Amino acid sequence: RLLFTSRTPQLGGMILQSPIASAGLVVLPPSVCKALSSYDLFRNYAKMNDVHCRTLIIHGKDDKMVPFDHAQMLFPLVRDKHPPLWIEGAGHHDMPDDLCLNAVANFVAFVEERANRILRDHSSSALRDSASSKYDNDRSPNWLFGLLARVAR
Repeated sequence: RLLFTSRTPQLGGMILQSPIASAGLVVLPPSVCKALSSYDLFRNYAKMNDVHCRTLIIHGKDDKMVPFDHAQMLFPLVRDKHPPLWIEGAGHHDMPDDLCLNAVANFVAFVEERANRILRDHSSSALRDSASSKYDNDRSPNWLFGLLARVAR
C-alpha cells in the first residue's frame, strides 16, 4: 500500500490502521530482523519517506499481533502527520468502532477542506490570469480551455 501512495502524488490522504513497520519485526527479534533485513518484503519504515500525503495512524496500545512499537516507529517518519489515534486497552481486532470512525471522519474532513482550499486558490489565480489573457478579450471558445488547463495544474 505504501508503494502505491508514493507513486500517486495527487493522493489526498492515507490511513494506516495497526500498520507494520517491518514484517520481520512482527515475527523476529530486532537483532535477527536487522541481519535479515534484505529478505524482509514489508519494510514500510523504508518507504515512509516517499509518502507525501497527509497520514493518520490508528493503533491499539495492547496489540499483540502487530505490537504498538510499530506505530511508534512509523509515526516519526511520516512527512505530513495527522494527529494519531493511540487507543488504550485496544488490541488488533477489538478497536472501538466509535473512536476509529470518528478519527476517520475528522481525517476525511481535514483532507477535503485542504483539497477545497487548494482548488479555491488555483481557481482564483487562474481567473486572475485569464483576465489578462488574449482569449478573455475576444471570448473565443479557447478562453475556457485555457482557464481549465490552468486550474488543473
